[in-house]
Amino acid sequence: MSSDREEHDMVCQRAVTLIVDLCLHNSTLLDRDTCQDFLLLLSSQTSDRKERESRAPTPLIDKPRRLTDAS
Repeated sequence: MSSDREEHDMVCQRAVTLIVDLCLHNSTLLDRDTCQDFLLLLSSQTSDRKERESRAPTPLIDKPRRLTDAS
């Protein structure tokens, strides 16, 4: 099941990359307004994700200690 999800994610990533490339190179295959909307949506989602990740709690896992440590 995990490999199906990874394959799906890879296909989606390739599709997004293709659309971004076409938009950035002003391809006649895509409408200019659609490209602007797509790039704006993509950049806002990236910003939202980064903001959520920065607010995520830090895991409470101690650094591993050596058996010879006195503490």
